[in-house]
Amino acid sequence: QISSKTLRFTNAVTAFEKSAYEIFPNAVRYYKIQNKNSDMALNVAGGSKSDAADIEQYEYSEWDSQKWQFVEVEDGYYKIVNKNSGRVLDINGLSTASGAACIQYTYNGGWNQMWCLEETTDGYYKIINRNSGMVLGMSGNSALEGGLCVQLPDVGDDNQKWLIQVVQ
Repeated sequence: QISSKTLRFTNAVTAFEKSAYEIFPNAVRYYKIQNKNSDMALNVAGGSKSDAADIEQYEYSEWDSQKWQFVEVEDGYYKIVNKNSGRVLDINGLSTASGAACIQYTYNGGWNQMWCLEETTDGYYKIINRNSGMVLGMSGNSALEGGLCVQLPDVGDDNQKWLIQVVQ
């Protein structure tokens, strides 16, 4: 069930945020990114603020390490910034390999730190890495707390689909 607070990323994302800014001119929006397979949220492991910290899934507990901001860096591409650390989702080492780790890292403009979003037919989103063309998913199709986030070829599995909801 998708709530009324679910952000629908389309080309209208700018219009959505524009209307939010008209109501709250200085508002910054943060989102929970929740895996369809596990119902768990993306989280920076241990609430780390350091470069190269792992990105995992964890039961949503409203921690700042589970809140993300989408900042458009080029037409249709976003850096996904963690509220707690100020670092962005990154594929480790510019890897284009299946199973490469998703980490957080200081933003440097690399394509491995840029993501586009594609809505699926069931109302979720694929989060696609610009550098590799692969999607964000869970290693081993994990549904456990602490399961690690990786990039994978898009095969349409539920562990590669994400619900994106406004949390602040």
